[in-house]
Amino acid sequence: MKQKIPPQLKRFVQYTAIGTTTFSFDLSLLYVLTEFFGVYYLLSAILSFILANSINYTINRSWGFKKTKQTLVRGYIYLMIINTASLFLIVTLMAGLVELFSFDYLIARITVGILVGGLDFIMNSKITFKTPIFKK
Repeated sequence: MKQKIPPQLKRFVQYTAIGTTTFSFDLSLLYVLTEFFGVYYLLSAILSFILANSINYTINRSWGFKKTKQTLVRGYIYLMIINTASLFLIVTLMAGLVELFSFDYLIARITVGILVGGLDFIMNSKITFKTPIFKK
């Protein structure tokens, strides 16, 4: 007998796949802006984060969270509110790792991204897409 995958696990796997792809884009854009265009690494991190997360929202809404109860615009507004808090954490922690502990800015961004990513999944599941994280 074939066992059905719990919807929350499926959604988490989809969210992770989408997040990994858009995070790779985020890192690539961070690198290009910083290394080829001379943009300060924290400003590059902000710009790449905003663009990558806008793409992430579009893909997640159409694939990972198809049954969301939020409207497109309201969901995007919630995403941006949550992501503003995430971005504050990312920039603050990144600056600390680079300036205080001499991390390479890309290594710092990856480290911080892993830490903030789980929190983003929980917040976006509950608020942005209004879906349960765990079955009741």
